[in-house]
Parts: sequence; structure tokens; C-alpha cells
Amino acid sequence: MNYVVNGVKHERVFNIFEDICAIPHGSGNEMGVAKYIVDFAAKRGIEASVDSLGNVFLTKPARAGYENLDTVLLQGHTDMVCEKNSDVEHNFLTDGLKLFYRDGLIGAEGTSLGADNGIAVAFMLALLDEDTKPALEMLFTVCEETGLEGARGFDTDKITATKMINLDSEEDTAVTAGCAGGHRTEFEIPFVKEGETCAYKLVIKGLMGGHSGADINSGRVSAVTLMARLLSKLYIECGISLVDITCSGKDNAIARECYATIGIDGNEKSVIEAIMHFEESVKKELCTLDAGFTVTLEDNESKAAKINDSATEKIIGFMCGVKTGVIKMSNDISGLVEFSRNLGIIETVDGK
Repeated sequence: MNYVVNGVKHERVFNIFEDICAIPHGSGNEMGVAKYIVDFAAKRGIEASVDSLGNVFLTKPARAGYENLDTVLLQGHTDMVCEKNSDVEHNFLTDGLKLFYRDGLIGAEGTSLGADNGIAVAFMLALLDEDTKPALEMLFTVCEETGLEGARGFDTDKITATKMINLDSEEDTAVTAGCAGGHRTEFEIPFVKEGETCAYKLVIKGLMGGHSGADINSGRVSAVTLMARLLSKLYIECGISLVDITCSGKDNAIARECYATIGIDGNEKSVIEAIMHFEESVKKELCTLDAGFTVTLEDNESKAAKINDSATEKIIGFMCGVKTGVIKMSNDISGLVEFSRNLGIIETVDGK
């Protein structure tokens, strides 16, 4: 395999990470990585077991003379959040990631990278080639991103270690002694379609996005938040109507793109001017990471049924009213986010 990362410290770790990136491994599709782990361990004389969920467990014996040391369990997860830009052709079920290495950073072309938590898997496997002292148990769990399903279903009777280090962390210079809790909430706003309007597609894209936990205090802006502001402006100032709205990302991802179909009847010029003013104003607010932000308006050249006015007001009002991002910082630990919220997915389906 031709690796993009060469000649760096811990090169072997990054080479293993690239191997993992070449294997599709979204949540629920981790068996390819499980096979890679099993084969990797077998070549080193270590047997690895795979349970019915796809969790992989193995034990690396202690170095001779160190059998008295406590066994340590290392744990990471094999699934990744599968996100891509709308203009990128990529099938996460069958395609490996296309990586690049620039300015000391590894990235993926047009898709999420999956370093959460592929880099942990790479570190753990690299240790199988290292002269470690205590016995190591390694647990690679599945479907962490969708609710710790692999960890919940794993038979913990297999574990003999009394110490565990979870490697699903953000910084290699920090040890985390806790974990944030999360809660998902779904809201439904019913509507009816009435009358027809000239349909235009409103597109916000080019934002950096990120993880709704780790990156929530990074200053990155959500496309959903910006779309809410823009729709409110256009509804109040220009009298547009709403046909549909979509943000088909992940609930734990800060949205990079958001789309809405709006109705414009006879006031196209004022709408375009309002959009241009909005784009110019927002660009002054954004951090450098969101410098790719754009707003476009595309004429669908067709008629479409519009959502009734009262529901439109509720939808836009809800999007504007839900406070997102950092809501409370810790009073005890400087720089620690205590409570945050992310409006991640919006779908227009079945009259709601």
C-alpha cells in the first residue's frame, strides 16, 4: 500500500491507521475492520475472538519476568461517523477514504476522517509489535457512535484486567477522568401544503463542521443555525414561503451544509439582495475555519406546493429559538464545557 504519511515519528501507527481508513467502517459495518484486527494479531501469534456484534477481544501476554504486574485493558471503538460533502461521490458501505497529508495534518477528501476512533485502533495494534511489560487485553467495540451498542452487548466475563484505559480521547497530552453524558431529542412540527409557488433552492455550504462534543466550543458555526437566521430574514423582509428544508447530517455533527426550498413570487430581486447582504454580514462573524462559507440561490424553474403560513412560522421560529452551541461553561474547571446543544438533523417528511 502507498501510504500518504511517511518519515514521521510513530510512522507505523499512522500506516496502520491508513490501512483502517481503506476499509469501510461506519457504524453497523465494522466487520471488515474486525477481520483486519484478527489477521493482524494472527500474524503475531495472538488469537483474537469476534463476538456476534463484531466486537474484537485479544490478550497480549506479559513479557517474561513481568507476569506479576496487573493486566491492563485498552479499549477503543472501530466505527466512525460517516459524513460527506454533497458534491462528493462516496459510498461509505463500499469505499475506503481518500486521504491527504498536508502541513502536518491528515485529512480525507470531502469526507469525515474517522480518527475518532481509528487512531486508537492503530495505537493498540502497534503495541502488539512493541516490547511492553504487563499483559495487555485489548477490546475493540462496535457502534459506539450510535449509542455504545457494542460496549453494552460485550460479555465482560472475558475481561481479567483490573485497570482500563479508554483511548477515545481528544488530546494525546491529556488524561480524561470522566465522560460527558448525552441525550437525543426529536421534535415534530406538522404542516399542510397549500397553493403553489415558484420554487428556488437555497443552499448554505462550505462550513468546517465538526463533532458536536469535542468541537462545540471551537467557534465553528452550524449551517442549520445560519439557515434559521436567513429564513427568518427572508420571511420577515421579503415574504418568502417555505416548501421544505433538509439537513441530512448526523445528530452528533455540527452541520456543514443545509438546504431549503423556498417560494418567491414576484420579488426575486429583493430576495437576492437580502441574501447577498446576509452572506457579507455573516462572513465578518466567522472564524478562519469557516472561511469557505457560501450562500447560493438556484431557480428550480418549477412550481411547488408551499407549507402553510402558521407552520412555516413555527418551523422558522423553532430553528431560531433553540439555543445551540455552548450553553454553560463549568464553574469549577476553566475552559470546560458543562452543557451544550446541537441541532443536527432536519427532515421534511410525511407532512411534518
